Amino acid sequence: MQDNSNLRRHAGACRYYREDWNVPNALYRCYCLLEMPPVTAEEQARCMSAASGCWRFVARAKRRPDAAAAH
Repeated sequence: MQDNSNLRRHAGACRYYREDWNVPNALYRCYCLLEMPPVTAEEQARCMSAASGCWRFVARAKRRPDAAAAH
């Protein structure tokens, strides 16, 4: 997804997280520039507190050493 000047960024949120406040049938709509927008409130909270990058990549990196040790 391309970044757009109409989408709002948040200080402290993931660098890929954006919100569109000009939505006729909702308060706002969440977007992710990596095409993985938050689906639940918990995921959105993680996006809002992941200033260093996408929390999904951090979670995957933490799981990999465990999977390698199992073999």
